[in-house]
Formats: sequence, C-alpha cells, structure tokens
Amino acid sequence: MHELAGLNQSRTPKLLWPVLLAMAVSLFALTGFGFLTTAMYIALSAALGAALATLLIGVGFTILAGGMLLLTFRRSLKPNVEHASKSSPEESNPNILSLAAFTAAYVLGRRFAGSDGD
Repeated sequence: MHELAGLNQSRTPKLLWPVLLAMAVSLFALTGFGFLTTAMYIALSAALGAALATLLIGVGFTILAGGMLLLTFRRSLKPNVEHASKSSPEESNPNILSLAAFTAAYVLGRRFAGSDGD
C-alpha cells in the first residue's frame, strides 16, 4: 500500500481493483477446492476406508504438485531467444565431456613431449 500512496490518485483505483479481484477469486477457488477435497474424501472413505482414502488423496495431491512444479520449471528454463542469438550454442553450453577429453589429451601430450626431451 505504501507504493500506491506515492502514485497519482487517479491511478490508484485502477491498480487496486485487479489486486482485490484476484484475491477474491483466489479465496473462492480455495474454498471450492476444499469442498471438492472433502467430497472426495467422503466418497473414497465410504468405498475404500478412511486410511486408503487419505493415502490416495495425499498421493494425488503430491502428483498434482509435482506436475505444477515441472510446468513452472519448464516455463522458467526456456531459453531466451534474444540471448541465444547473440552467442553461439558452443559458447553458451560447452560439452563437459569434450572439454575433459581435450584437457586430458593436452596434459598427457605435454607430459609425453617432456619425457622424450630428457
């Protein structure tokens, strides 16, 4: 709210209403999600028992959270097209195995070259 206090008074309601609307929508969505979870538990506990119903709901939520986390990381790890055009793929992503092989060959070559000269 302190950031909004320094803005022009005519712009403050334009910024405040979307934030309040998003908060209200989130609250209603969480309430609906809670009722759906309760209904799912009641139905599964009547059919399978309380322990198995709790286990299935927990596994389902864990899989859902993992999928959402995977989508989040996929979106955040997409390469930036503008940044990729400035540098070549070899410069930005060197192959670690080829780098290790080159280094080993270089060191061994210098060692063998030094032993012949002695």
